[in-house]
Amino acid sequence: MEPPEGLCHLPVVKLTANQFDDPDEASGRPDSPDVREFIRTLGDGLRSASPLKAENDSKSVLVLSGGSLHGAFGAGLFYGWAKAAGEGGEQPPTYDIITGVSTGALQSTFIFLATSKSDKIKNSATSIRNRLGDVPFLRDRLYHEKNGVAGPETGYLATLAQDYMPDRESDLLHLHPLQKLSPNKLGFLELINHDGLANMDPLRRVIRAELSDDALRGVATEANSGRRLYVAIADLENKYGYAADLTKLAQLAVLAAEPGAKTPEEIQDLEGVFPEYRRSHPHSEAIYLEWARDCYTDALVASSSVPPGVNAVPIEIIKEGKDGHILDPNSPRLRAARGLPKQVVPSNYVAGRHVFVDGGALFAVFFSQLHDEIKDLPKVDMDLIVNGTYFPKEWDKWLDSHGKTKRIEKMRLSSVDYGLGAADLLQTQVRIFSVQEARRWESGRGTFRWALIDNRAIVGTPDGMDKFFHWPGKRYEGTPFDWGFATAKGSGSCQHWHDTVDRKMNPMEFYPVYMQCMLDYGITRGADPKRRWNMCLSADQRNCGALASIADEATPRASSAE
Repeated sequence: MEPPEGLCHLPVVKLTANQFDDPDEASGRPDSPDVREFIRTLGDGLRSASPLKAENDSKSVLVLSGGSLHGAFGAGLFYGWAKAAGEGGEQPPTYDIITGVSTGALQSTFIFLATSKSDKIKNSATSIRNRLGDVPFLRDRLYHEKNGVAGPETGYLATLAQDYMPDRESDLLHLHPLQKLSPNKLGFLELINHDGLANMDPLRRVIRAELSDDALRGVATEANSGRRLYVAIADLENKYGYAADLTKLAQLAVLAAEPGAKTPEEIQDLEGVFPEYRRSHPHSEAIYLEWARDCYTDALVASSSVPPGVNAVPIEIIKEGKDGHILDPNSPRLRAARGLPKQVVPSNYVAGRHVFVDGGALFAVFFSQLHDEIKDLPKVDMDLIVNGTYFPKEWDKWLDSHGKTKRIEKMRLSSVDYGLGAADLLQTQVRIFSVQEARRWESGRGTFRWALIDNRAIVGTPDGMDKFFHWPGKRYEGTPFDWGFATAKGSGSCQHWHDTVDRKMNPMEFYPVYMQCMLDYGITRGADPKRRWNMCLSADQRNCGALASIADEATPRASSAE
């Protein structure tokens, strides 16, 4: 049962600024006080992260991009990587900080837990076995694998991979009646009643089922060791980008039920995130975990909601400061609950109920804000997963559901088509700029590894131009959309399955067999250290492992960046 509204406030920190932050600063300036505050927060997080590491060990960061259904690639890559590690290969790092946007936000929690140093935390995925009764497509796979992926209760990465293998779009997305009857034609009328063509209620059920108490406790335990997990959401009302601090949320849920006295700072934090804490304390741990699960789920669903396709998500937020404590304990709702008068607040006050959408509207990945803040650290390694291709030219080769190869005068697009197309165009450009920014800041900071949906190794040159080397092997001929994948109904390329699903099922966003094909591609890539990463930059090429020699085996196909 859903908890009542307002029993949990999501702790957030700002990623962007607007003209209300400081009257002396221009709109959107990256050096706004709030943005600088978050930069310091992440910098401090890296300095204090994973205290069990030796002082001279590098800090490590995982950055997960948006990409909707193409997130099957990233999920598969980590599943394949873990399988190879179980057979004696390189283990995924225990990342000090993980950030996720959109589909990357959905991936982030399970990768965070699966890369823990604690076997107890990594093995706690078994606790979801009894929670999957409301998720038929996952419940039916508890006792058998699908497409080479083990059942969802066998490990967090198996659970994540299974999530990208829905049997039908309705397993993750509910289309409103008119959109289902006449996609994007009569469907636009649904905007009048529902503010969107579909809703994410099925995805919400999946998240709540898989986000067990043990998973939340695991996130809290990792947070106590210094690790951090942030996902990006965008505020439709004040136009801010926010990082939802999921580690802080889980920490406070577990702290709330712990016996013993709390410090004044801890009480302030608990009252800010759980406004009923003082009035109704003590509660059992279960109720705080349930309230936190509600907040956590809202953040992940919002991170995947792109209007006009899917309606925005209202969330009660509260601001977190540089030192990790809540800055907004006196939110209007909380003051009213205490019977206190309303308080006059500054214009940059953010606590309250806001409407949020996919953070990909503002950035495809986020971490580049740290460049100046961590320049004093000896080494920071970054792994960047782009759940999509980076080069628009590759997308242009791929037929989509609107048949872009048709003569333009024969194409009939509705206003909704144009709206969704404009959102896709914007996010494509945001992805390009975000990734380039990540590459620039990481240069010289440590080892930078980059994986994306592309069949080539990318080698940087001193003149700043990239060279591309096509990977050898029959399966890697052409583009990833030519990847072969067989089902009980036949075999074909990922592009074939996309077109077949489009013709037979007419989905709005999720193409089931195509997603299974892209997951298979990711698993194969993840299991192969020579093809796991498209690019690796490091002052010491030994840190790039097998990829360091791939250019010698590959065939040059282009001499400059596309």
